[in-house]
Amino acid sequence: MVLQRNAIIKIWGEAQNGSLVEVRFAGQLRKVKAIQGKWQVTLKTGEAGGPYKLDIINGNNKVSFQDVLIGDVWLAGGQSNMEFALRRVKDAQKEISSADYPQIRYYKVPRKFYPEHEVSKASWRVCSPQTAPEFSAIAYYFSRNIHKELNIPIGIIQTPVGGTTVEA
Repeated sequence: MVLQRNAIIKIWGEAQNGSLVEVRFAGQLRKVKAIQGKWQVTLKTGEAGGPYKLDIINGNNKVSFQDVLIGDVWLAGGQSNMEFALRRVKDAQKEISSADYPQIRYYKVPRKFYPEHEVSKASWRVCSPQTAPEFSAIAYYFSRNIHKELNIPIGIIQTPVGGTTVEA
């Protein structure tokens, strides 16, 4: 996971109404009670770095995120050109075999065509020769180049869907 550097971020979730939720991250501790079964806290991320641990505790329940980095997070959205996988480019094997960038992480948003209350299972993946073939080729080259230039962790959230429009 990569969180945006020098930002105030929101962490939220669901818990039993009135129960106490503790969130611990990078020396910060936030406590909040769930209201109508929902809770939210804000955290400061600070400068690029890591790895950190993010803990969310609610009674006997604990969710921990290990190896959390702070850096720059980018969105890679678009149509089929953004969806085009690294494994399909010219000389792909040469690039893939050298794709050892532990500070580059990507998150591929599952393709859904309707709203969901529960987010589909997906996770952040570390850029390696094993994971790079499924990277968007554009997102891979962009993240590799910006990581080399800035020397900070880079997170890429991939959301391409061929044949659709992107609007802001």
